Amino acid sequence: MSCSERLSRRKLFFRSAACSLGVPVFLRSAPAPPSPLTKVAELPDSIIVWGEDSSMRLQRKGPRWQGQNVEVQTTQGANGFDVKLLSPKIAVFRVHLRWQVKPPVNLQYLGDHWERSYGDLAWRGTEPERVMPWYFLAFDGISTIACGVKTAPSALCFWQTDPAGVSLWLDLRNGGRGVKLGKRELFVASVIAEFYPEVKPFAAATRFCQRLCETPRLPAAPVYGGNNWYYAYGKSSAADIRDDSERIASWAVTNQNRPFMVIDDGWTPNATAGPWSHGNNKFPDMAQLASDMRRIGVQTGLWMRPLFTKEETPPGWRLNSPNSVREYSKRQAYTIDPTVPEAVEKIQGDVRTAVSWGYQLIKHDFSTYDLLGRWGFNMGAVMTDPDWGFADGTRTNAEIIRDLYRSLREAAGSAMLLGCNTVGHIGAGLFELQ
Repeated sequence: MSCSERLSRRKLFFRSAACSLGVPVFLRSAPAPPSPLTKVAELPDSIIVWGEDSSMRLQRKGPRWQGQNVEVQTTQGANGFDVKLLSPKIAVFRVHLRWQVKPPVNLQYLGDHWERSYGDLAWRGTEPERVMPWYFLAFDGISTIACGVKTAPSALCFWQTDPAGVSLWLDLRNGGRGVKLGKRELFVASVIAEFYPEVKPFAAATRFCQRLCETPRLPAAPVYGGNNWYYAYGKSSAADIRDDSERIASWAVTNQNRPFMVIDDGWTPNATAGPWSHGNNKFPDMAQLASDMRRIGVQTGLWMRPLFTKEETPPGWRLNSPNSVREYSKRQAYTIDPTVPEAVEKIQGDVRTAVSWGYQLIKHDFSTYDLLGRWGFNMGAVMTDPDWGFADGTRTNAEIIRDLYRSLREAAGSAMLLGCNTVGHIGAGLFELQ
């Protein structure tokens, strides 16, 4: 018997044995056919623009979709397209892109979250009312399809799927009102879709997220260590932090990349609120504490809530939203409007102060809640209260969030940024950590 004949019989034996044990054996002579959802990489079948009082279905003329005083431009590229909006007279709430496709009934879907996850991400079947922010994966047991918008869009974007098609909603509001673009041409988002034949979801998600974020900002080394919130919950002192630093330092076995010790809430004069320019009687000297922590052998981190303070601020700096009114009535603290240039300078000054004290990591918190008045788990398809706006009504909520993050990045300099209650899809490329 030849070598090839023996090998052929051996393959047949193992295949027969596997079948007799009930192990599924997939024999495929050709690649998996593309999923119908790959149509999302092409221009949609319809676009509807929603204004304050009405909606209009746009008429397509090549790459331009036009209605009365509104135009959406779609520029086709590899595996996707870009979306731009011109609306000089109409305050736009949202844009709805729709693909008429029939997804296979056996697909399981996994979506992202508006900001962080809350232990509620899950693979589930088709649920037409389900909101999947930013991107989603669909898996048929063998292959994975991924559809999404690239990071740093100018809209808050979410997907929905149903037996008749796929929808992408681009929320363009300013606060709870329509954005007033005037003569500005707005780049809204880059839409992409990719099919991964015979690729399992985790590997597909890794590859797809690399496509979504082309310019990530990553730590030079793994970040690990301690954060005192998770046992102190805002009740601590400089002495406690020195003790924590000694404990964390004693557990680290390398001198190449020392652990972090992050000081969370409790160091300012007011719980969860500024001013952020100095500590309280239990934290009398924040610069000295940072120096002591480095001497002990840890890298230094500091928590702050940059948009919320009990400092007396000019009335024009204060955010005029229902949530900021509620928060003031409960806490007598002001929410700062980051569309006011002077207010942004104050926010940046607070971050620069923390860095000047010697803190190497700034954990900034609460900005999604402070801006939009809701936590990610209860945003759904409507992310904020209706009928309010920022001081600058010409920018979308997504743009305002992105501009705030950029101002924090500029102020932090070489220090790392860790976002908490921040929108990961907008912070990607600006924060090292989420």
